[in-house]
Amino acid sequence: MRSIVMLAMTFLVACTKAAPPELDTPASPGDQVFLNHVYTVLDSETFEAIRHEPFVSDGFAATESQTTQSDGSSWTGFYLYGDVSYLELFEPEGAGEAVGDSGIGFGVETPGAIDRLATRAQADGYVIEVDDSTAEVDGEQIPWFRSAEVKGATAASPLSEWVMEYQPEYMTYGLGLAPTEPVDISRRTYLSSKFRVGQLMQRLRSVRLAMPPEDREAFAVAALLYGWTVRRDGEAIVADGPEATTIEIVGDSEKHGLVELTIGLARKPEAQREIQIGHSTLIIGPDERCGGWSDSQTKDRRDAALMVSKGITQQ
Repeated sequence: MRSIVMLAMTFLVACTKAAPPELDTPASPGDQVFLNHVYTVLDSETFEAIRHEPFVSDGFAATESQTTQSDGSSWTGFYLYGDVSYLELFEPEGAGEAVGDSGIGFGVETPGAIDRLATRAQADGYVIEVDDSTAEVDGEQIPWFRSAEVKGATAASPLSEWVMEYQPEYMTYGLGLAPTEPVDISRRTYLSSKFRVGQLMQRLRSVRLAMPPEDREAFAVAALLYGWTVRRDGEAIVADGPEATTIEIVGDSEKHGLVELTIGLARKPEAQREIQIGHSTLIIGPDERCGGWSDSQTKDRRDAALMVSKGITQQ
């Protein structure tokens, strides 16, 4: 069996401040590509620890353990929901993948955006695969989302990326929402039944992963095609997207996995907390190590939470 090593970290710190006002306004017209969700496979100890940590479910975020049936496959994960983005956690037994394997799901919010994106990419000479996924609802398979994936990484890549467009049938029948014309396929609407007003977690702000160099380069190509701004920072590829969201991929030929996840908070926390969760740590500000963003009008500081998985080695 192959050796898999996740990037070793002794702690994680989370630091963001109040979200700029424009982050809470509807997306501007056009086929913008947003961060939809991130998934990662944790070691079983950390997975069980976060699933049973009272603070995580009682006050930090809306959480759910869920088994999904789609296109003849099924997977079981633990979810932390924000208002427009969420975190999906697996243990190896529930995902059929290895510890450290991760995925970045992007999302569009205008009907037909996937096909327009694929057409532009193909015209520029890129190989992009478009697929349709269904979900089982009340014993029936209904259209769930249409997705596109830029082909570039190796078949055994520990990093997956794709962009998805929710389908009208799922937004109405699957979620039980009142039909509208045109149908609202936004991430906010998709998560409206999951997000809990009053929770600390608002949305994912930044993601940092360690991946083989070829995956770093493949991600850069995809992010550029999705309209994100891509830059190099030393050995890392950094992509900046809508809603002040950042994804950083550190190239490493021996290590892979989630390094840091910064989660923006809906309000300023009452006090700093540091909770050990398996091989990870959850730190909630205020914290002197945090820089973050400041609203020049209100001066209201909201420190964020950051999660990091500690080193795991499997033979």
